[in-house]
Parts: sequence; structure tokens; C-alpha cells
Amino acid sequence: MYNMNHQEEYMKKIENLSDEEKKELIDKAATTFLEVEKERRERKKTIIANPTYINWLISFTNDIGTFNDNDWLYCPEKISEEDKKNVDDLGIFYEAIEEYADCNYIYPTLCQFGNYYKIRLNEIGLEIGILNGQGTMFFANRVNIDKEDDYIDFNNIMNNIPNNKNKHYDQILDSLYNMVIESGRVGIPVPFITNKLKQAIETLKANEKEFYEQTTR
Repeated sequence: MYNMNHQEEYMKKIENLSDEEKKELIDKAATTFLEVEKERRERKKTIIANPTYINWLISFTNDIGTFNDNDWLYCPEKISEEDKKNVDDLGIFYEAIEEYADCNYIYPTLCQFGNYYKIRLNEIGLEIGILNGQGTMFFANRVNIDKEDDYIDFNNIMNNIPNNKNKHYDQILDSLYNMVIESGRVGIPVPFITNKLKQAIETLKANEKEFYEQTTR
């Protein structure tokens, strides 16, 4: 006999609902989603508003070592409830760091199946990253700081202190934008402008590692 999985069973139940019941179910789901997203946004703000969470990370990785937020998925009883909650919050912490980085021209370090950001607090370094495969997991790894320039100071994240290169980068990108617009104004057909930009981007990609090393020397 054919056994329907949970998703198929759920879909069959929905099909048997009246239009009014379907609308009520959709409204309830939408409300729940909005509430969860609101809580997540608030937690994203508070998690970097003070050093409480990163201090927990520093202590936890000192005891446990490298971990990801799926390590205790099927055995949550092996760690305390507080530790489990903080482990579950690792993805929110990553997203908060990512938002700060995006506003400050800080690109993550790429790794197989994902990327990570290098942050530091009181001369202690952490790699906070994401891995994408059949699912998504977030990881934390404690590391020795070999070059401070490679790490985002958590105090800057906590106090929303901008990268000191932001203004310079903004000026360069604004200049590039104006040059592209001017190219069209003087009569260069858009496809030729597009092709030239693609060539420049391909050159950047081919020399990305070299350019990065030059800027961090």
C-alpha cells in the first residue's frame, strides 16, 4: 500500500479545506512568518549590541573547539539549554556580521561550499561562516590572529564604526558610475560599454587574489 509522506498528507488536508478555511490558514501562516522575522531582526540587533554573545563564543570554542549549528541537532541534551540557544543563534550572528560587512566594503573569505568572516575581540580571533550543501549550516572556529588587518574588530561592529576606507571607496565607485554614464552621453553605444565593463570585471576576477594581497600588505 502506498504511504504518503507528511508533505503529501498536509497538502491533501489543505485541498479538502473550504476557501474560508484556506484563507484563515494562509493568514495565520503569514502572521506567524512576520512575527518570526520581526523577532529575528530584533535579535540580530541585540546580538551585536554588546559583547555577551561573542564572549560566549570565545568561551565555548575554547572548551569545544570548532562547531556548527547542526552538531547537537539530534542530541540537544548533550549541552545546556543556554548553550543550545546560543548555538541556534549562530546564524543570526553571522547575518549581523554580514550586514555590517556589506555596508563597509568587507568581502568574506571564500572556502569550499561557503565563506566566513574573520573577527576579533581582545586579541582573540574567530571565523564565523556559512556552508551550503544539501542544507545550510553556520560554523564558528577559534583561530590565532596572525595579522590584525585581516580581522574585523568586533568593537567596530558593536559601535557601528565605519571602515576608514569607506569614503575613499565611495568616491572611486561614484567616479566609475559617472564615467559609465558619460560614455553613453558622448554617443558610445551601450553594448560596447557593457563589453568593456565585462572585460574589466573578468580581469578583476582573474587577479582578485593578487589585488587583495596588495591591499592588505
